[in-house]
Amino acid sequence: ISYMHSKGFFASLSGVYYSEFVPQWDYTSFTLGYGKNIDKKKLFKFYTSYSRYFYSNDTDNPFQNAITLGISTRNKKRTLGTQLSGTYLFGDDESFQIISRSYVAFKLFKTKKHTLKLKPQVSIIAGKQTIELAQTYSQNGELVTDYLENDVFDLINTQVNLPLQFSSNSFDFELGYTVNFPSAIGDEANLKTTSFFNLSLAYLIEL
Repeated sequence: ISYMHSKGFFASLSGVYYSEFVPQWDYTSFTLGYGKNIDKKKLFKFYTSYSRYFYSNDTDNPFQNAITLGISTRNKKRTLGTQLSGTYLFGDDESFQIISRSYVAFKLFKTKKHTLKLKPQVSIIAGKQTIELAQTYSQNGELVTDYLENDVFDLINTQVNLPLQFSSNSFDFELGYTVNFPSAIGDEANLKTTSFFNLSLAYLIEL
């Protein structure tokens, strides 16, 4: 559920449910933010937001807060666009990530009330992660293992999304297909490419 004001303020409340998780309702998040165009032609925009995460399971969830700052640009016809954002995550631990997302939009069909378009986009996600390294050695005739933690900043994932979007008055429908190409960090190996379909429906209520 999202609220967007014409002055640039926005807020949203969302939740995530996984059928195979225990508990199945993973977390609820609340976001408050502000965005504004920084040029007269409205081709460049900056935005910032704060998010708070409430987990159903409090164990092993080091990040409860997130502060994001980003900038985006597009052409006049809104057929090309890109955005770059940085997020600082904190709570029991801290980290940060950088996301670059670019898209191209193809209008397949358009009338005064209906629009059908294909909007492929590529996202590149990099961030700081903690890698645990195991070092085993012999001490007084016994094998001893020490675990060392090393913070690294590296590419995490490259994502390709192919959404087919249909708009009719205040309704928005989207059917998409996403492919993830995860990047190995540290001693990780044989990371598999993953993919999924998504379906969404939205309705805009004018207040």
